[in-house]
Amino acid sequence: MNKYKLVKKVIAKLEDRHTLSKEETMEIIYSLVDKFELMKPNYKKNIILDDFQMKDLRKIYEKGPVKKLYSYSTKRFGFKLDNMRVDVEPYSAQIVKP
Repeated sequence: MNKYKLVKKVIAKLEDRHTLSKEETMEIIYSLVDKFELMKPNYKKNIILDDFQMKDLRKIYEKGPVKKLYSYSTKRFGFKLDNMRVDVEPYSAQIVKP
């Protein structure tokens, strides 16, 4: 293995360890829903997701400061962040905040 490939593998492993801060996590959530709407009591929203948004939510599930609720596959999982619950199905999600 040449040095370039080895360096590339090491960098990939180091990047993989990066965890999301709460601010980074909320930034992703706010890219999906309106920040001010989310602050309202009894908030509930169903959203349609594209591939990139699915990957972002999976990244939150895997590396974010969340409580993991379940994971049946890479496209069906749920998590809680503070008092907000996010349930993800293939290409759709429901965000609920009591």
